[in-house]
Amino acid sequence: AWTRHFADAELPVLARTSATLEELGKNLDDLSPRDISDVVAGDPFMSLKVLAWAGKRLAQNMRASHSSLGHALETVETAIVCTGIAPFFRQFHKLETIESRLAPLPTARLGLLRVVKRSLVAADYARDWASYRNDMDIQVIAEAAMLHDVAEMIVWVYAPQLSLKMQRLQQVSPQLRTADIQKSVLGVTFNELEVAIMEEWCLSSLMKKLTDDTHADNPQVQNVVLAANLARHLANGVDDPALPDDFAMIGELLRNSPEWVRERVMPETVDEIPQPQAA
Repeated sequence: AWTRHFADAELPVLARTSATLEELGKNLDDLSPRDISDVVAGDPFMSLKVLAWAGKRLAQNMRASHSSLGHALETVETAIVCTGIAPFFRQFHKLETIESRLAPLPTARLGLLRVVKRSLVAADYARDWASYRNDMDIQVIAEAAMLHDVAEMIVWVYAPQLSLKMQRLQQVSPQLRTADIQKSVLGVTFNELEVAIMEEWCLSSLMKKLTDDTHADNPQVQNVVLAANLARHLANGVDDPALPDDFAMIGELLRNSPEWVRERVMPETVDEIPQPQAA
């Protein structure tokens, strides 16, 4: 039901994204796909819009020939290269912004912008770790980390009162698992909803796999999930009790110590790391 509800949703974008793209659109002859993707990839909603638009276009065009080309659109830049610069600007102009959409609901706007900021932090961590691991899919891993919590962002836009309810429940009962709160309010977890949305919007097979927590035994998926978790926990403050476990699991992924991880992600912090809690 949620997937059907969001199937034709027109996602708003950050005001800075809309303004920058409007300016870039005045000089199409001087633009490269990289110029556009650098702007788009800094905005999770705009990234999702582009990947969904390009994925649906290619899926429609290639269905008759049973080609798998549509599954190759794994990054924003690839999507723009395949669809073209002029069609991109015909499709995306005068974009509605998050700031205007949620202007009447400042608390919801703040909640959404916090998740957006968290997603960009997660992308930076994921890119750094993928590079350290010499992964061949650095950019798609970074974009997957940015989109890992996109279902939460969408609910902030289209059901802000439910997002506020979940936020209050978490504050009142911090011992409750986040996934349980999501199930009790939405009937589904954010990750389950996200996987369904990406399937509906024809995102690449790799992107869907990277953002699906059920594939957490895969190192690339671990890279994404751990980056999203760390960004979420750090947003609560450097004393968040989940951080020691985060550092330990990231250390396992990168084959280094929790102390090394903490210094890499929080270079200003040199205190000894508490030991992770036993399972």
